[in-house]
Amino acid sequence: MTRDADIATSLDLRTRGRSIAELLREAGFSEHLKGEDTPPIAEYHLGEEDGGFYAEFLVPLAGSGTRRNGAPDDTATVSGVSAQKLRHIDLLITSPWKLRLADGNGFPLGEKGLEILVPNPACFIAQKLLVMQRRQADKRSKDILYIHDTLLLFSEALEKLEATWAAVAQGLPPNTLAALHEARERYLGTVNDHVRKAAQIAASTGRANPPTPERLIAVCRLGMATIFGT
Repeated sequence: MTRDADIATSLDLRTRGRSIAELLREAGFSEHLKGEDTPPIAEYHLGEEDGGFYAEFLVPLAGSGTRRNGAPDDTATVSGVSAQKLRHIDLLITSPWKLRLADGNGFPLGEKGLEILVPNPACFIAQKLLVMQRRQADKRSKDILYIHDTLLLFSEALEKLEATWAAVAQGLPPNTLAALHEARERYLGTVNDHVRKAAQIAASTGRANPPTPERLIAVCRLGMATIFGT
């Protein structure tokens, strides 16, 4: 489990009525800034800063990632909130799945509940692979385990995910597809230190029958071959 939520959106998101920043303050969230970017990186905390729930906003990064004056182009303001610019975030908001949340767990959502959009698993896995080279070593192992667990969770829907990805891939440039294939081979081609660490993380969570490195890599390769092709 995690105590934070990443909220991906586009840079051109329009404010309808009150801004996101105003709605967050009204709901009891507080803004915590860090770093020297302009605007600074922000976390929006509900309750205590240490140990409580918080949200971060993400938007796509296009271009070199550097402004004309040489300063990093890492953040942007969207509807009053500070959002981090990251590569391939656009994938996470392409062909999202709709989920309806009902009342429960202390959240008053009303009779109709609340409809939210979440990344479809195929695009979620693709984005994890495409940014893995830029991730810290310990984060790579966690991402590999996320990929493994996502493929297991949606193992009965792999054919649907294959069709979803085929439609998404038609709109992607060839160099992005080539980078995806390269990342698959580099990080999930064979058992390596990142895969071994991912298996150790799985075992440390207390889950029943945690995967060995060999089983973890087999699940990933089979699932990815079905979704993305060989």
